[in-house]
Amino acid sequence: MNERKKEWYENWKRPDLVNGFNERGYWIDGVERLDFGFGIDVSKFTYINATNGVKIGDYVQIGQHCSILSSSTIGDKGGRIEIGNNTLIGSHSIIMPGVRIGNNCVIYAYSYIDKDIEDGIKFFAKK
Repeated sequence: MNERKKEWYENWKRPDLVNGFNERGYWIDGVERLDFGFGIDVSKFTYINATNGVKIGDYVQIGQHCSILSSSTIGDKGGRIEIGNNTLIGSHSIIMPGVRIGNNCVIYAYSYIDKDIEDGIKFFAKK
């Protein structure tokens, strides 16, 4: 781990997790069903719908403008989402209900995830 990243994690403080926008500029619905690990970095303008449960593991980074949807009107779907430890999710990605993303994964920008991703997988957006 590089020194800058190490220092960021050493100084990490849990954000105020509230329904609506928080001080870091992302939106949460269903905060009471959100299991939020340590050292998580969620970028501005991301939306987390945790009404059916969302678990985000430790040391996860989520880029700007992502949607993590445990409930969706598209196909009338709902289900708990799990994101494993040390996983990176690129900007503008969409995580659909009921998906499990394993540990040490990289989800590249603009990805649409509607199926489980095993540990250690690098997933590229479909063209």
